Amino acid sequence: MPLKALKRASEIFAEATGELTVSFDFYMEAETLPVVRVGCSGLLPLKCQRCLGIFQQSLSLTFTLGMIKHTAEVKQLTSEYDPFILTSEFITPAEIIEDEIILNIPVVPKHEPNHPSCINLPTEDDIISDKAGDNPFDILKKLHIGDA
Repeated sequence: MPLKALKRASEIFAEATGELTVSFDFYMEAETLPVVRVGCSGLLPLKCQRCLGIFQQSLSLTFTLGMIKHTAEVKQLTSEYDPFILTSEFITPAEIIEDEIILNIPVVPKHEPNHPSCINLPTEDDIISDKAGDNPFDILKKLHIGDA
């Protein structure tokens, strides 16, 4: 499936090029509940929030959805199924997988630690240790306020 088919998720991607490998296994549970088991894998192009460079985030998902028509039916699903509320008779494969992909994108995408693109950038620990003795308000101690 092309990444550009994922309309909402493609806004998060650094570029909408590339493809995901997706598999769907549809079946009926207890003759009343339509179920789909989904497998999805591939690389997502994301922007590193440390160096602002583009990197490929690996994605590998497997999840099972119970297809229901109304929110009231959510209570009837067992914990092994995530609910998927059908809003129309026809759905696209992208609609089935897009929410799970968005949920699996890191909140702050970044290269792995010690990646060459980010290696020379200071870490949070570096900044804290460098500033431990400095107080920006120390200069005010030197000011002498005269009597007015």
